Amino acid sequence: MASNSTETFKFRLPSITLNNGLLEITGLTTLVGSGIAASLSLGARGAAGLAWAPMSAFGTVGIIRACFSGATNGWLRETLSLRTPTSDAAIGMDLELVDSPRASKVRKHMDHPLGVICDAKECTSDTDFGGKMKHTSWKDVYAFDLQTLSMLDRLPDTNPDYGLQVLMYAQYDFRRKHHTEFQIVSLSLSLAKIMEIYVLWAMGAYYAGLVSALPWLYFFLVALGVEAKEVVLKRRPENEPGHLDIITGKLPRVGQEGGARKVVMGVSEDPKRFLGWKIFWGVGALTCSTSLVLLYFLLGQQQQEVIIVWVGFQLLWLVLRILVYHLAEPENPLFGRTLVAHPFNTLSRNMKERVLLLTLALSKYQVHVHPRGEYSYKEDCFSAKEIASLRNTSILNYYPVESNISQSQKLQVKGVIGDTTLSSAVWMLGKSKLTPLDVYDSCILMLSTIPSSLTSNAPPKIAFVPAVRVLAGRSLVTSPADIEKSYFPHFVPKGSSNLGLGTGLSWIYWIPSKDGLWLHLAVEIDAMNLVGEHQAQLMDDQQVTAILAAGTLNIGIAHVDDVKEILKISQHAAHTLLQLLP
Repeated sequence: MASNSTETFKFRLPSITLNNGLLEITGLTTLVGSGIAASLSLGARGAAGLAWAPMSAFGTVGIIRACFSGATNGWLRETLSLRTPTSDAAIGMDLELVDSPRASKVRKHMDHPLGVICDAKECTSDTDFGGKMKHTSWKDVYAFDLQTLSMLDRLPDTNPDYGLQVLMYAQYDFRRKHHTEFQIVSLSLSLAKIMEIYVLWAMGAYYAGLVSALPWLYFFLVALGVEAKEVVLKRRPENEPGHLDIITGKLPRVGQEGGARKVVMGVSEDPKRFLGWKIFWGVGALTCSTSLVLLYFLLGQQQQEVIIVWVGFQLLWLVLRILVYHLAEPENPLFGRTLVAHPFNTLSRNMKERVLLLTLALSKYQVHVHPRGEYSYKEDCFSAKEIASLRNTSILNYYPVESNISQSQKLQVKGVIGDTTLSSAVWMLGKSKLTPLDVYDSCILMLSTIPSSLTSNAPPKIAFVPAVRVLAGRSLVTSPADIEKSYFPHFVPKGSSNLGLGTGLSWIYWIPSKDGLWLHLAVEIDAMNLVGEHQAQLMDDQQVTAILAAGTLNIGIAHVDDVKEILKISQHAAHTLLQLLP
């Protein structure tokens, strides 16, 4: 009885057998040809490469991974370990400079970026100069795609002490390089896949033949569209700049001085970074995954003769795919397009606007890696429109207060241009040796002036006043353990980190006023809300020194003379920023 029960529940796979060599074939598909297949599926050899990538089932796993890599954005690609040298060459690696906790988490574990890019497709929208702003995309780049990298590698660096030189495409009719004949012939030869379908069909493996060819059919149809577009673009001369602006080099940040740089404006973006390609790769990954699973299921039901024939075809396509990969030229249609250097002062107004936006992108990058934390800069001004309004006004050395001076003054704050923007502008122009640490406590406040200080009927105007600001609060530097000694002055060097919001952080501003006085403005603790109405206290040098010397703010400033030195740096950086405006 026990014997019969055991026989009844014996596990069997009646429809799938492994004695036809399928297990060994499964191993081959994951090991053989994956690298080349992945590269071709990411467009490394043009449309023909797309069609030949899934010709052989050997390497399908590599195609699936490559397609998922191409379909995902930078932070997700890095998180899921989908990033490879092949994906870097095809689409690069970048992170959006937005307030995203996911991107910020990935950025903490990355090396220093190679550069910063600004997608200026709709840039004229963020300025007063024309157009309407809808969107500007800022990203820090950790790997450039092959097309962009080959262009940057042949450009000379600009020494940080030299003035800003902007590289742009020369104005002539440029025609893209494309090997149309080779691409069409290779695409046509990939139709040999139909022969495999016919042979398997004749042997009775109807569904196995169709499923085996499904990825090829999808990639082939997409390749036809890609090739048709490339043929059209090749015949159309290009003489207008693109919408991508790039700055690359040793980028400045707190703790690192900026080094040599390259500023390239109007670069044409690689089409593989467009949404259409992401959709193609996403569908391609699902198609290849589904086909691979179904194919193994169907082959498991076939006779050994069918398996041998199928493997023979896969080996044939594998050899031919390798041949196509090595015969085809790497896809780089913009190779050889001439770039010309232009001094900043000779640029058109539109290009100067774009340089300003690129500078703000660099400033935003500095915020994301700043020891103060990006949460400290949530009200800093990164609007080109507001900053560019500096060109219609003058920078004030002090803020005009009402004639009937009182200890408390009402201030209407419109915004603040912070240290990251000032250090970025200084480095971009290359006319000063100020480092991010030098301007660490520098800023420009945008304040509403008092109507009575102008004329009786005049409305308030915006005054740009260089000032000094510090982020007061608890530092990661340990304090004395003895509570009785905690009142001793405690000074923390620049560049120290803090414990984050909720630990008593507050921006404190010292704004120069007339007669050598200072306006002391302290933002609400942990709120970081600067824009709006505030009460500022009017102080003299002795009062400012008394606050600083107490050593309770956890900052590195101890005397009003330090404040005055920082103010000079703020004023110098402010006038440098003024030179960058269109």
